[in-house]
Amino acid sequence: MKFGPGLLVTAAFIGPGTVYTASKAGAGYGFALIWAVVFSVFAAIVFQEMSARLGIVSGSGLGEALRNSFDQAWTKWMAVILVISAILIGNAAYESGNISGAVAGASNFFVAENAGDGQAKMSFFETYCKQIFVVVISLISLLVLMTGNFKLIQNLLIPIVVVMSLLFIVAAILSRPDWGQVFSGLLPYYPKGKFADWVAGCIGLIGTTVVPYNLFLHASSAAKQWSDKEDVEQSIRQSRMDTTLAVGLGGMVTACILITASQSFFEKQVELKNVGEVSEQIKPAIGVFAHGFFCFGLLAAGLTSAITAPLAASFATSGCLGRTTDPKDTVNRLIMAGVIVFGLVVSLIGKSPGKIILFAQVANGIILPVVAVFLLIAMNRKQILSRFTNKALSNVIGVAVILVIITIAAFKLWNVISTEFFG
Repeated sequence: MKFGPGLLVTAAFIGPGTVYTASKAGAGYGFALIWAVVFSVFAAIVFQEMSARLGIVSGSGLGEALRNSFDQAWTKWMAVILVISAILIGNAAYESGNISGAVAGASNFFVAENAGDGQAKMSFFETYCKQIFVVVISLISLLVLMTGNFKLIQNLLIPIVVVMSLLFIVAAILSRPDWGQVFSGLLPYYPKGKFADWVAGCIGLIGTTVVPYNLFLHASSAAKQWSDKEDVEQSIRQSRMDTTLAVGLGGMVTACILITASQSFFEKQVELKNVGEVSEQIKPAIGVFAHGFFCFGLLAAGLTSAITAPLAASFATSGCLGRTTDPKDTVNRLIMAGVIVFGLVVSLIGKSPGKIILFAQVANGIILPVVAVFLLIAMNRKQILSRFTNKALSNVIGVAVILVIITIAAFKLWNVISTEFFG
């Protein structure tokens, strides 16, 4: 049994953004959004399985398939520009969040352990050590990716993802939730509060799990993992198991983060503003051991996402441009290095990427349903997949999920536009 590409996807979507989104959902609505986590996992498995199958059968990534699906030059380049805008620029913007999230996990653990001797020690730590962590996390990510060895990158990330998952699961168990209440969240219900905020929580949980760049990452990595075409059916079966187990594990981690935050903040109605606040404030509520597990889990989540985001950006960009997606290729190394350097600079400055992140949100809101629709169309083309095209049930499920994604994307776009221009 071969495993790997599915866990790369888990490494990509369980990042600081997921930690913050799930923590905010738990803090605001307790266990009421567990069902949204389950739905997001189901939707992710559906589309990630299709993406991996496309890569295995065609031997190429989603970017290449997207580029070759348009006959007219202007439609082809419009699609290419849209994808590069959403994936390359978006990942560069979010890379700062990945690096900063890893630093928040490490620094808040050491602040908690060492800050008791007075404000001077905290001031020194915040002035110097956090910036050192930023540089260290960035250098580790850069060195791993610059090897250009895809198998090495995958083999390094798999144990980190497993350890990260265990850390968050243990933190949730140590928080001592009422498991009956947890499982009651599997049934959708609307708790008292602002409806728009509740919808935004649902959107956030689904949007942080079903992301467009993971479809590009999965197709390319599956094509590399299962390059032997002698038994395609067996490769697809292995890939399906890999995808289901890995994305399911990611969903369990997301649920555990939500549970931990609910235990820490829901009754107090604490409003969380960034991922650093989660790891800072969680210790008094759930104890030193759970706090330690949570902080190290956040460090691992930030590190794995800081590595996979540049890799996904290079796969998507090179594939759409008709170039090789080999990580050893010079252009791909430059793309990955550029994403990391951007994240490093923004993290050192200590400010949010602002307008660039806003642009990334809008671009991703547009590209996700577009890519999902294209993927579904591609999965029904015999000239691409031969006898491995979608069955009727897969198409029905795919269409239903796409309709939900389009609704989510429309709501998210309207929310961003109304806040920016009319708020």
